[in-house]
Amino acid sequence: MRNRPLRRLGLGHDDRMSSSSPPFPDHSARLVLQAHQVRGRDAAVRHLRRPHARALFVSATATGKTLVAIRIAEQLGARLSLAVVPTLDLAAQTALAWRKDGYLGHMRLILGSGHRISCDE
Repeated sequence: MRNRPLRRLGLGHDDRMSSSSPPFPDHSARLVLQAHQVRGRDAAVRHLRRPHARALFVSATATGKTLVAIRIAEQLGARLSLAVVPTLDLAAQTALAWRKDGYLGHMRLILGSGHRISCDE
C-alpha cells in the first residue's frame, strides 16, 4: 500500500469523518495568529475572493506561512489546496502542521524526481 509511510506519520484519512463533515472542525487548541499573519491572511482572502484570482503568498523564513495558508484555506471554505515545497521533509512538515491545526480532510503528496523528461526520451 503506497500510503503506508503517510499513515505512520498520522496523515492518513480519518475514517470517522463523513463526506458531509467540514475538513476544519472547531478546534479550541489552535494557535492564534500574530498581527502580521492576520494582515496577510485577510489580504490574501480579499484578493482570492475576486473571480479568477490567483495568488502567491511570500513571507520570510519562520514567519508562519504554513499556518497562514491553513487559515486562508479555511476562510475561503477551500475543498482543495496546493502547497508546493522543495523537499520531502518540508512536505511532511507541512502536512503535519495541517493535522496539528485540526484539518481532517484528505491529503495527497505529489513528489517529482527533479529530472526533466523530454519527448525524445
